[in-house]
Amino acid sequence: MTTAGILGTLGETLAGLLGPWASVQDDHEGEYTRGERLTLRYTGTDPLLEDATITGLDTQRLYRLRHASGKIEFSCHMYAPTEGAWQRSLIDFLPYAERQGWKGSILVSSAKPAPQVAREIERRLLAHYLPAYRHGMQRLAEERKQRATDAQLAEELAAILGTTVRPRRGEASNPVVSKGSTHLTISHSVRVEVLSMSPAQAREFCALVKQW
Repeated sequence: MTTAGILGTLGETLAGLLGPWASVQDDHEGEYTRGERLTLRYTGTDPLLEDATITGLDTQRLYRLRHASGKIEFSCHMYAPTEGAWQRSLIDFLPYAERQGWKGSILVSSAKPAPQVAREIERRLLAHYLPAYRHGMQRLAEERKQRATDAQLAEELAAILGTTVRPRRGEASNPVVSKGSTHLTISHSVRVEVLSMSPAQAREFCALVKQW
């Protein structure tokens, strides 16, 4: 049986062997690619892992290389659940050392029986993937909490200045409050990007800073 033929039935078998996983058809699958791809999605009770997904691809079909024949590439989905039009990469939230050690895919021979394939996925992929995905989601939640605090502060500062907060461009952007030639960016703290003052204003500003 070809690798593509194996993938047609391997997903359901692996889902049963791995535990809280289900074999699903993802958004990228169609009639042409269904036999070349399998998708496993986490179905356990951990809310931080609700979008964890593993994809298996026929490497010979994927890379069109002879040396890839008989191999399946299992790779990890490292994106947070989509909110609006923005999808955040969780790798960006991992500490530097954890990002450096990240390995998001493995190759497994399609000739191996399903139980052995499942063991390799657990040992070589899931043992690293699930902790990394959970850690990334935790740090993303911390960032979103801080951004909510930043947004509230931006509204307060805008009200004091008699202006409005500049619309944000996506979830990752920082709120900006502008008044004339003064631009304040709020990101954990308030950063003055541009401030044009007359000599008198500069003296008053320095006197105020001295009081801080």
